[in-house]
Order: sequence, then structure tokens, then C-alpha cells
Amino acid sequence: TMQFRNYLDLAAERAGLSLNVVLETDSLFHLVSAVRHQLGWAIVSAGLASSASQLSDLVCQPLEPLDAGTTVFLTRKQSVTPAMRAFLDLVAEDGPTNKLP
Repeated sequence: TMQFRNYLDLAAERAGLSLNVVLETDSLFHLVSAVRHQLGWAIVSAGLASSASQLSDLVCQPLEPLDAGTTVFLTRKQSVTPAMRAFLDLVAEDGPTNKLP
């Protein structure tokens, strides 16, 4: 059910790679601990890498850019929350979008 894991599996398949997964967690603490104890490497989003580097002395390095596809966001005009508005503004910074009024 972890969407980032699904994204990694698809990217690895497209690149013809095989991932040897030894730990899958949604806990940043457990992930950082596993890497610090040399269980392996971690592949995380850029935001999570930034948080992890603030919590420990781990070195984070970016991977080659991968095509993440297209994001679609649908909602009713009367249902747009401040968080949704912030998301729409963020998406608009990266390219053309049809923003709600």
C-alpha cells in the first residue's frame, strides 16, 4: 500500500533493475536506524532525505531523475481546503495547470 514503493518498483522495472528489499517501513526513525547499522541503503523522497539528514550524519545523494508521470487533481470548487490550494499552487510552479478560481 506504500505508493512510493510502487513508484520505485515501476522505475526499477523500466530500468531493467532488480531491487533486493530487506526492510520496508513508514517510520523515518526505523529507516535511519537500519541504514546507520549498515543494513543497506535507503531510497526515499527528496523531502524525506532532507529530514533524515537533519536527524543524523547520513549522507544523502540524489538518484538519476526518473519520469514520475502526470499528476491529476480533481475536486469540487466548494471543497477546496487551504491544503488543496497550497498543493495547486505548488503544481502551478512546475508547469501549466488549470487552477481553480
